[in-house]
Amino acid sequence: MKRNDVISALLGMLIMAITYWLLFYKFSTPKEHKEVRISSSAPPLKNLE
Repeated sequence: MKRNDVISALLGMLIMAITYWLLFYKFSTPKEHKEVRISSSAPPLKNLE
């Protein structure tokens, strides 16, 4: 049950992050957002790998 709770929590956070990212992307310029996305997403991806 603990694994299911962790997985569901991670999926929920991921969905919220994607939704927030899509909303923020619409109100920001592509160039500025790409820089923010790379700087904020690179470290977590490296840690997961």
